[in-house]
Amino acid sequence: MPNFKDKITYEHKAGIKGAAVMVQQAAIAFNDNGKALLTIPNGAKIRSISLITTTGFNGTTPTYHVGYAADNDALVASGTLPAAAGSTTFNAPTATAAQWNGVTSGILIGTFAGGGSNTTGAGTLRVEYFL
Repeated sequence: MPNFKDKITYEHKAGIKGAAVMVQQAAIAFNDNGKALLTIPNGAKIRSISLITTTGFNGTTPTYHVGYAADNDALVASGTLPAAAGSTTFNAPTATAAQWNGVTSGILIGTFAGGGSNTTGAGTLRVEYFL
């Protein structure tokens, strides 16, 4: 488990600070089910969640959830997975969008949510955040 010691900030001019953006990534696949992806600090603010697909997902309308053990779609609810290699960006779910402005449980869980009869599909999930 990572040891987060402090915030990283930069002072652009007297009294005005900006935060450094950090990125973590994890491999995902069509057969993920409650997979622990990565850990970000509690209280982190998510800037974006994106996916670089290396092998297209071949099922019917495949989707993916990102959340926590207690709420597996708190951060991404049924994010559409592409049928071909490429990249996509996920949006915050309306009901839990506040989670992007202050992570409450640092361990992110990934679950392949739908798209029956998938036999292939893989990529790298990227989570950008700041403290």
